[in-house]
Amino acid sequence: MAEAYTTPDTGRQQSLLPDLTKIRGAALPIAAIGLIGLVLGLLLDRSEGHRAFWASYYFGYMVAMALTLGCTTLLFLHHCVRGSWGLAILRILEAGTKMLPIMFVGMIPILYGVWTGQIYPWANEAERNANEVFRHKALYLNPLWFTIRQVVYFVFWIWATGELRKSSLKQDQTRDETLAQQRGSFAAPFGVVHVVLVTFAYTDWLMSLTEWFSTLYGVWNITKNVLLTLAFSTYIVLKFRDRKPYSEIVTPALARDLGNMILGFTMFWGYTSLSQFLIIWSANLPEEVTFYGARADGALVYVGAFLIFGHFFGPFLALITGRTKRTPDILQKVCGWLIVVRIIDTWWDIVPFFGRRLTGPDLPGLALDLAALAGFGGVWVAVTMANLKKESLYPAHDPRLIEAKELAAHGAH
Repeated sequence: MAEAYTTPDTGRQQSLLPDLTKIRGAALPIAAIGLIGLVLGLLLDRSEGHRAFWASYYFGYMVAMALTLGCTTLLFLHHCVRGSWGLAILRILEAGTKMLPIMFVGMIPILYGVWTGQIYPWANEAERNANEVFRHKALYLNPLWFTIRQVVYFVFWIWATGELRKSSLKQDQTRDETLAQQRGSFAAPFGVVHVVLVTFAYTDWLMSLTEWFSTLYGVWNITKNVLLTLAFSTYIVLKFRDRKPYSEIVTPALARDLGNMILGFTMFWGYTSLSQFLIIWSANLPEEVTFYGARADGALVYVGAFLIFGHFFGPFLALITGRTKRTPDILQKVCGWLIVVRIIDTWWDIVPFFGRRLTGPDLPGLALDLAALAGFGGVWVAVTMANLKKESLYPAHDPRLIEAKELAAHGAH
């Protein structure tokens, strides 16, 4: 039987709900300031096709989308394998998937940019006619089919996550164990559909911004999304492990499981990153090397070097030791670090697609990037915390958590 973490005074532990309210209260003004800054950036943007604005908008939007799709992927995975690692974070994942309708609203300005030919060269008639590659891809890459695909993606994600969420909450009330089996049968095939749709989505959203292509780009982004979401949700759980109900259900075993999951996806991120680079380097084809060529220009190469050590070697060396996963304060700091480097990596991945560099003329664009991050990130955190408060903060139907809660109630340490 797993031990519970020792807490200062179990009899006087506070509820987590006031903390969620405080987080939401702090996120709302940050979101408002960021969105106002983003609108001002659009009004002041004098670049052709508002490229500076779109670079920042995509950056902020994709950070929020990474968290949302990371929650979606982990929700499918948890119900498919029913592992104990997902028990403490399940309600966070479910709350994060409720952002999908809002993320679809955030897609509407992008669709406007597509139909007006401001964002994608294949959507601009003059650029498409001048480029043989885009002409050959016109049957797939055109504004109408792009729009239809976005609707398909979001309709599926909203429907599938809604079904899983409703079933889980229903089991809390009925204690019907067959519902868990039904969720597993649902999550397995539709999880595969989800992975395919995410691959198509990132091909649409980012890879089609230039002529560059990579067969690993979809799985690369799925890995990044999951890693960011694991780091965020684990950080929340460990940060408030002395608050009810986490003080009753978060055990060293659960924390170790989450740490191992983060370690595994950190290693897989390193594997896919290296594999993509080696494949492109060995082929040495002009249409493939542009991705790394743009990111090796000027100071961007130092950002890439930082990510090698900050995103892989640092977290890997920290998480490979059992002490990190046994010590919640250390694991929490590793998660906080991973959140930061994931945001930097998202910036490094997206912004160079728009021709931005870390040089003098482009440096003011960093302020707009921060505004976009604050706007979209603030909205995501505020809405997710509000949704998290609406339901039980843990899946009360799971016998493993019931056992952990009973252990804590009897004062075992």
